[in-house]
Amino acid sequence: AITGDPGGNEDRANAIATSVGQGSSSQVLNGLSICPASDIDVFSLLVLTAGNTIQARVLHDTSRGALSLQILDAGGTILATAVGDPDGVTASVVAPSATQYFVQVFSTGNVENTYDLVLSVQ
Repeated sequence: AITGDPGGNEDRANAIATSVGQGSSSQVLNGLSICPASDIDVFSLLVLTAGNTIQARVLHDTSRGALSLQILDAGGTILATAVGDPDGVTASVVAPSATQYFVQVFSTGNVENTYDLVLSVQ
């Protein structure tokens, strides 16, 4: 499990690998942060079966400012952008192929904030 912000994962080349995607699975990454406000955190997951649904959810204190997330394919094309709710934001997409995907979390309002990330593939 990943707990705390490991840092250094600002792009796809340095993405933090997760264990999500090995069949139907999920992983919670706790105690992460966007700091400074220009920070971008990128995580990778390997989807083994086309047609599986990738879901990413960021749970954060929305009173401290908005965070957003996107799901990208291996080439960096944005496949889904988060939809907000009172506790955070969620994005999901049906994986068009069995390959590596990325989730990136960032500030949408030039704010610093802590968050937990929930990733799942089903």
